[in-house]
Amino acid sequence: LLLGLLRSTRRSTQRLMQRQQAALRALNEIAALPSLSRTEQLRQALRLGAEHFGMPLGIISQIDGEHYQVLVQVSPEGALSDGQRFVLGDTYCSLALQQDEALAITHMADSKYRGHPCYRQFALESYIGIAVRVAGKPYGTLAFANSERRRRPFDDADREFLGLFARWVGATLERQQQDQAVRSARAYLQAVL
Repeated sequence: LLLGLLRSTRRSTQRLMQRQQAALRALNEIAALPSLSRTEQLRQALRLGAEHFGMPLGIISQIDGEHYQVLVQVSPEGALSDGQRFVLGDTYCSLALQQDEALAITHMADSKYRGHPCYRQFALESYIGIAVRVAGKPYGTLAFANSERRRRPFDDADREFLGLFARWVGATLERQQQDQAVRSARAYLQAVL
């Protein structure tokens, strides 16, 4: 019985690692698509993450003081839109920003956060999110959520994948800022000339 349990656990762990590696390869493939704008690369990556976690809502946000702005999102039709703004304290991302690692909640109603304004307003039952850094500074968050309780608890592999994903997002946003700076410098030089 014990031997069978160990084999089953090992197979399950191997499947999770293979799934994680496949998702990371897919992120690299998205980054290599020159025909996609940076925004569309981020949206494709969010779709990948939403599928990976089995959660229909994926958001990359930018934090500006006490405000939270949705930069790029994937969601059920009509649920969210790019550019939408919220009070930061009314979002679970306010909690994620306070962590040094991913914040993962399988069932919000059973958690210490069940009184959070986001739960009361949007009834999002499961959530995994992490801070995104750009040029070494806090920029926003990467998060996935669902209005349904997650069947499988989040584990260390989920948190590790989200951390790697957030670094990928941060690097993509940094490249986007650098591209914008180069375009601005060229426009300025053109105007001067």
